[in-house]
Amino acid sequence: MLADRHSQSAPSDPLGHALLRERLEQAPDLLAGLLASPRLPREVKVTGRVVATGAGAAGEAHARFLVYLINAYTGGAAEYRSLSAFGRAPEAAAGRRTLALFSPWLAPNTRLALDRAGAFARAYFFSAATPGSLVRAGLPETARYLEQRLADGVALCGYPPEEQENHLLLRLLGPLAGYLACIQFVNAVWPGAVPPCETAQLLDALRAAPIRASSLALDPLRQGCALLAADPLPGFGQNLAAKFMEGLFLPPAPVWDYLAFAHGPFQALVAGRPLPVLVLHGPTVLENTLLERARPLLQMGGSYTWIVRSDLPLPWRIFEYEMTLNALVLRAAAAWGIDQRRWPGRDRAGALYYVDQVPETGRT
Repeated sequence: MLADRHSQSAPSDPLGHALLRERLEQAPDLLAGLLASPRLPREVKVTGRVVATGAGAAGEAHARFLVYLINAYTGGAAEYRSLSAFGRAPEAAAGRRTLALFSPWLAPNTRLALDRAGAFARAYFFSAATPGSLVRAGLPETARYLEQRLADGVALCGYPPEEQENHLLLRLLGPLAGYLACIQFVNAVWPGAVPPCETAQLLDALRAAPIRASSLALDPLRQGCALLAADPLPGFGQNLAAKFMEGLFLPPAPVWDYLAFAHGPFQALVAGRPLPVLVLHGPTVLENTLLERARPLLQMGGSYTWIVRSDLPLPWRIFEYEMTLNALVLRAAAAWGIDQRRWPGRDRAGALYYVDQVPETGRT
């Protein structure tokens, strides 16, 4: 189990890099297992509009991904709400809606939304955490809390790995599994709605991604980078952007849509220090056209540019982009000696990490 293994391997892996590489290697098999055996509740239904929220970069990305899937591929409707919105009393319409809450490992702030789940017609909690895994992690009170929420009617949409990844700052497995749980959830409610991807094609792409990432230069990354993509990637690229912050302690990469690039980002690149750009590129005519139009602007801005291509169908490309950037960030972390076990702000964020209750102060 991850929770057991990390403490045993720490003396020989002081910065956590070996464990991260091990997780990267595990990712294709972990997703293959989830593809074969989804961990959804026995009955999955949606009432009204889906309200999705999430804790952390991965939780937010998963929530936004679910909103995209529902709005793009089904007759349903969904919207994203920031987690802080649940510091207020639920709206009257909540009783006619479905809550979808994402937290790869039941972050304390998640309770803001879980405590209000009863106001919704249905509520689903997407997480790798289970009461059993929380007990094994030495969190019996949190385990009891989750058990009570499940007893109150919140349905758990689980995904691996059940053992927490929190002891290293960069998470690799939970984010990948959470995207797949979103696709499986939508297909359970609206059978066949999400375009399929052949399992072999998906797993081959995931296994090849680290090899492709090994050809990308590291030195241009030292001051950060930006991501450039066409719709729908900018809508749910939060976890891709956060990898540079969590893995390398750099500013989170801005995620630019091609057609927003000329309005401000291009001007900033030309006026100041060039920022390296990773282009998340697919095989469509639209993306090919936009890339060719963007090339001269990127050259004028002096940007070092990587093309990170995926031939997987939408929306499955997110898995290949995740794997490629995971491998790139891990290479840089190893080269630059980034400590993933004792990161600079560890155990210092409690003032905003444990906001599980907000007093009702009325209108101001």
